[in-house]
Amino acid sequence: MTYEFWAKRADAGTYYQLIYSKATQGNVFFLNNKLTFDNDSSVVVQETGTTADTNWHYFAIARSGSGTGNTKLYKDPALTLPPR
Repeated sequence: MTYEFWAKRADAGTYYQLIYSKATQGNVFFLNNKLTFDNDSSVVVQETGTTADTNWHYFAIARSGSGTGNTKLYKDPALTLPPR
């Protein structure tokens, strides 16, 4: 399964900016300048760098298989986090 989308921050100073929410099925948001994907109870994947600007960026969140270590986050389109 892969989620692909373009996103940009509304402003550079906001602490939390929601992009998408489907409760326990997943939430995508910027938190402290980092794109974050969670399942409503814990972080599944978060970018290691930051997105501090207000430019458009392309993101992909890819999951292969079940269990931990199978979710990857890509930005512009480089891998930003090793599998967890």
